[in-house]
Amino acid sequence: MDISRPSFAAQVAHFPVRLLPKTVKVPLLRGALRGRWWFAGASTRKYWLGKHDLEREEAITSCLRPDHVFYDIGAEVGYYTLLGAHLVGERGQVFSFENELENLSFLTKHVQINHVSNVTIFGVPGEGEASIDTLVGQGKLTPPSVIHIHVPGKELTILQGAIETLKRYSPVIILGVSDDQQRTSSIYLFRGMSYQVMSLDYRPLKTSRELLARPPKSQ
Repeated sequence: MDISRPSFAAQVAHFPVRLLPKTVKVPLLRGALRGRWWFAGASTRKYWLGKHDLEREEAITSCLRPDHVFYDIGAEVGYYTLLGAHLVGERGQVFSFENELENLSFLTKHVQINHVSNVTIFGVPGEGEASIDTLVGQGKLTPPSVIHIHVPGKELTILQGAIETLKRYSPVIILGVSDDQQRTSSIYLFRGMSYQVMSLDYRPLKTSRELLARPPKSQ
């Protein structure tokens, strides 16, 4: 089931969105992906209404360039995967990682309905899957330019499994952190490799839930 752009845009403010079936296909209303297709039931519906984490979107947009390689680890339903695919263009690549079955279904469908051809989907590294270092070493992943990680409770595990990749290729990291321990340990790891770490959500670094880590060569 589809809802056309003009009719939907005119009525969305007056329609109780919770009543829309999950399978209704709607256009994204705001941001860089405005007009791309989206399933209304994906996630909390915050993405297609433009109420997601704008700081994260701005950081990804500012870091990615055409021809870049983007890893979206913990891709959920695929918003940042689609954003990355749009920004890196046809000659760039996006590697998207997700394990939760409903999220994975929506992620795959969002890639398909938007006719995106530069995305490859994997399971989340370290959750029964090989680490980033292993996948890069085996040639299954092209070395990254930018990595976005949002896997609550698994942040440090994923970073530790990507140490050699970070040291060799110096990607920018955009990291969502779930608790104090994950934040402190991640910052310590970044600083041990001379990465510059800053807060993305306007909180002090010691309480931030969104981190941007830049390698020495990009500072």
